[in-house]
Amino acid sequence: MDSVNFMFNSPAGLLLCREILKDLMPPDTHDWQLQAITWLLDGEDVLLITATGSGKTDVFIRLMRLIKYFTTRPRRLEGVRFPSDPGMIVVCPTKALEEEMEKRMLAAGLSAVAINGDHVDAARQNGQDLFKQANDPKFNQRVCMMAVDEAHLLNSWGETFRKDYQQTGWLRARFDRWLPLLAVTATMQDGVHTKKVCDFLGFKDGQYCIIRRSNMRHDIQLIFRTLHSGVHGIQFHDLDWILKQRTRTTLIFCGTIDFSF
Repeated sequence: MDSVNFMFNSPAGLLLCREILKDLMPPDTHDWQLQAITWLLDGEDVLLITATGSGKTDVFIRLMRLIKYFTTRPRRLEGVRFPSDPGMIVVCPTKALEEEMEKRMLAAGLSAVAINGDHVDAARQNGQDLFKQANDPKFNQRVCMMAVDEAHLLNSWGETFRKDYQQTGWLRARFDRWLPLLAVTATMQDGVHTKKVCDFLGFKDGQYCIIRRSNMRHDIQLIFRTLHSGVHGIQFHDLDWILKQRTRTTLIFCGTIDFSF
């Protein structure tokens, strides 16, 4: 984005974006969502820490809906320019998250496609080279925003079994201009953990914006039960009560993948 005078993160800019989004995506946008969106529109990097289910993905969607709005009304803001066919790259750690985000973006009226190993192989079989398409200058010019979902995993996964994940921040260097980047997570500890992730993404002290909200989920209840079955056994009658409550979706976490089977 090229901007000469107008600042989105200003009283006038915040009001303008809120009113536009009321028409595009009712109900109203949360204040913290609007804060992150306007910072990004001004070209700032943003680290957003907020609870699961509070609206992190909605920030991606509302941001792109706004950008598409301004591309169709270039005279609405003098001196502000976006690509005529704007695009955003969102990096997700799992295929399930990619596909879920794709569905939500399509449902919100955006065009979206999840690209992972499965899609790359399928495209190759059809004679398509997705890496070549990604390096096309025309595609390069379309991209105006980047985002990283579950950004805390750059530290935990990147330090262990998925070291390449730490190189996500290098992606910006492949573009011919600096792209604003939004990193979102619900579980980012303050201090050294935050600093590591910011270093991986190229966020410099004092040169990025941070929104840190509570990640408390009041709709989640913790229940502690004493197990009478050995953890190395093959029968766990202590968990029979879960099978009887089939009306609820239940996750059972195991120490290892092998143990879960």
